[in-house]
Amino acid sequence: MSGGGKEAQRLDASCGLYCGACNVYLATVRGTTEALAEAWGRPAEELVCRGCRSAERAVFCADCAIRRCAMERGVAGCGECPALPCERLTGFRAQAAHHAGVMRAFRRMKSVGRTAWLAEQHARWNCPGCGWAASWYDTQCSRCGTPLVSCRDEEAAGGSDGGLI
Repeated sequence: MSGGGKEAQRLDASCGLYCGACNVYLATVRGTTEALAEAWGRPAEELVCRGCRSAERAVFCADCAIRRCAMERGVAGCGECPALPCERLTGFRAQAAHHAGVMRAFRRMKSVGRTAWLAEQHARWNCPGCGWAASWYDTQCSRCGTPLVSCRDEEAAGGSDGGLI
């Protein structure tokens, strides 16, 4: 599922997340931002996002210190930074289950390249039954009901990245 436009296709966030599996990004491209805003008790205009590398970012990512740091250092993302792993990224990894695997993501990007990694992430976060884009926390496809492996399931199964690149 894409958001349209060249900029929206860059779904590799500076922090190592795949924006294509974000509930906010998915609501934006599906046109369901109002419903998400109601469910989360937030103004809908705060929940419009086309990915980290776009000009249209949700309130959670609009002023991201990690993105700003990468830009200041002249790197596309933390995986290219000589200071990796830094305290900022270590703290970020501990904030939420979907943040835990970012070091693994950087290793994979380094191994196969960003384009191949993005293709892998697209395949990983789309339902194998119907192709519908899933979020990091989905355990079942909202379109066809196929069971999915969430980021929590992945980490519980030993997906931890060990902490270092």
